[in-house]
Amino acid sequence: MSQVRSVGFWSYTRRDDDLEGGRILRLAGKIQNEYELITGEELKLFIDKKSVEWGEEWKRVTDTALTETVFFIPIITPKYLQSEECRREFIEFVGRAASVDARDLVLPILYIDTPAVNDVDTADEVARLVRDTQQSDWRTLRLTSEESEAYRTAINLLAQRLADITREMADRPLPELAEEQQDDKNEQLDDIAEAEIALERWSKILQELGEATQDLQPLLEKTTEQITESDRRGRGARGRIQVLARFAGELKGPSDRLFELGTEFGRTAVDANPGVIAAISMAKTARQNPAEAADAEEFIATVRGLVEMSEDIATALRQLLSNMEDAESVSRVVRSPVRRMRSGLAAMLDALTVLDGWIQLADE
Repeated sequence: MSQVRSVGFWSYTRRDDDLEGGRILRLAGKIQNEYELITGEELKLFIDKKSVEWGEEWKRVTDTALTETVFFIPIITPKYLQSEECRREFIEFVGRAASVDARDLVLPILYIDTPAVNDVDTADEVARLVRDTQQSDWRTLRLTSEESEAYRTAINLLAQRLADITREMADRPLPELAEEQQDDKNEQLDDIAEAEIALERWSKILQELGEATQDLQPLLEKTTEQITESDRRGRGARGRIQVLARFAGELKGPSDRLFELGTEFGRTAVDANPGVIAAISMAKTARQNPAEAADAEEFIATVRGLVEMSEDIATALRQLLSNMEDAESVSRVVRSPVRRMRSGLAAMLDALTVLDGWIQLADE
């Protein structure tokens, strides 16, 4: 059996740990201790994501899931799903793990009841991925004493699961046979074909997203002018609320459209991630073949164009939402459509995480 070094990334929000009086970080330490007790080997957990060590190790291991055991352990809570940084980590790791058929290295801990994860029709891509992954359910355990038998048993089971996966990864053969390589290539070609179709669809979605975002700007400007005029006439808070009520009604259709487009963009990007990673890897290899180099460069150039377009639209939508904050704080009728827009933006940012990973892979 080959020696496999086991490391892990403990992905959580600091605020959740503060609210739990440090229990989330103590849980990480208890799992490390139990793993070492079971196996005799250290489990290196990276916890401080702001440290240089985390960043360097993250960059190094996300491409080596088949040569060493690298666990990703996200602590799922409502705040986790609200965190752009946590979502980025989750999507980036899941995408790389899926591309090398190593999804079992993703081990979510469902720490508290999280409605989006329970919703089978959720539009939240991270919540969907969590639900489709084997989780450790900590929703009841977090209410028990850390020294209770139930709590310690659950820690033992999770550490044992990590140990079992480590052994399985050590024994997993690497594809060496020519026939296997040919089979893998055929599968990759299928993935690439799907990825090329997806690229065309994404370009259209982004164009529609850009148009929808631009259409909202005149609506916001008109509403601002109406509020100014209402104030000039001395109509006070009641006048503002009436203007904002009309604004909310006019905003519903565009906000629903932004939500639908952003969600579709995010979901298709995440689903196609393994295929595009395979396509980029093959494209990089094809650069050595003059006959295929042009096609390879064209594919990667298309991906770069999508990233640039996505970043521009996301920036514009962020600014638009920022300009709506005052209206949202004044009247609750505006909150629902604005929240829909924020959800659409979150899905776009999920997709951007995926697309940025493609560019990094192409540049390596």
